[in-house]
Amino acid sequence: MPQHSVRWWQAGKFSCGAQTMRSSVIKLPHSVIVKSSGLLPMHYTVHELAKEIDAVERTLRDWLSNGAPHLKDATGRIWIHGREFAGWVNRVKKPGSKQKSMKENEGYCMHCRSSVEMLSTSTKHIRGKLTMTRGTCSQCGRIIHRGGRMSSNPVPIQQGGPNQSHE
Repeated sequence: MPQHSVRWWQAGKFSCGAQTMRSSVIKLPHSVIVKSSGLLPMHYTVHELAKEIDAVERTLRDWLSNGAPHLKDATGRIWIHGREFAGWVNRVKKPGSKQKSMKENEGYCMHCRSSVEMLSTSTKHIRGKLTMTRGTCSQCGRIIHRGGRMSSNPVPIQQGGPNQSHE
């Protein structure tokens, strides 16, 4: 049997263990994103941190090998600083969807499939802080409904907005 200087699992020809996780995209569960913000400014072991954020230890070790901040002491034990890990999670997580905010007098017309100016608006209180604005599309003339919220300083809701026609 020939002597090989590199074993098959070291050559990278077969994927096993942590080598399968090495990718440029790290997927973080929502629970880890939420719980990481509550980590204390102290050092955790892998076991303690996995228990704290409800993650599997092997997954946490894969994140460490893919760039999560950690320290190794003289005995080889891995220490993870809570705040640094939380900062890493915030940098790695996928950014939320960037929705365009509409102006006060705009709504989304399902027929035109775009954000349009609403004409002849009227706003009414639904429940709590919820409001509903009804108007007509400036392009096709169909009725548009837009939900909204009152601000923390409630202003009396006027029937008919600034775009209401007085003809």
